[in-house]
Amino acid sequence: MDTFVTRVKSLPRAQGFEEILIPGEPEGRKTKERLGTGIPITTEVRDSLLKEAEGLGIDLSDIF
Repeated sequence: MDTFVTRVKSLPRAQGFEEILIPGEPEGRKTKERLGTGIPITTEVRDSLLKEAEGLGIDLSDIF
């Protein structure tokens, strides 16, 4: 399988594309990124989570 992936990735790329990705590769990169930096959320989602946590007596100040 490694040989196949290497051969596919060494093929000429279509115009406008920097690299050839294999199935699961974009997801793996995104997982690694989010494990390091966290999952991005909107201000509205953050505020909603903080409000719900406050109503339940949960302190999220060390997270947000």
